[in-house]
Amino acid sequence: MSKIKRAAWRSFKDIEGVLKQAKNIYLLKHFGKDFLIHQVQSGIRSSRLRQRTKIRVAVAYIKEAKIRRVVHILQYRPTVQPAADWIARDVKRTSGW
Repeated sequence: MSKIKRAAWRSFKDIEGVLKQAKNIYLLKHFGKDFLIHQVQSGIRSSRLRQRTKIRVAVAYIKEAKIRRVVHILQYRPTVQPAADWIARDVKRTSGW
């Protein structure tokens, strides 16, 4: 498989896990393996899907890191208000001087 198809498959791997646990028949019908295979074959050409995966990866990275607050780290479009994600952490502040 090409690099684009492998990257597409990795991004949709978590969706496939959710579908395995789903009990809703209509959900499985709508987002079945045909949907996943089609997106992998097309290499995620939709710019909206690419942006969603980028935002999801960035938010996951921020949540894993020991960052107390994150503001305006993701900009969805330059004309629209940027997406912001505030993460409250139980991290002690370092002592001052």
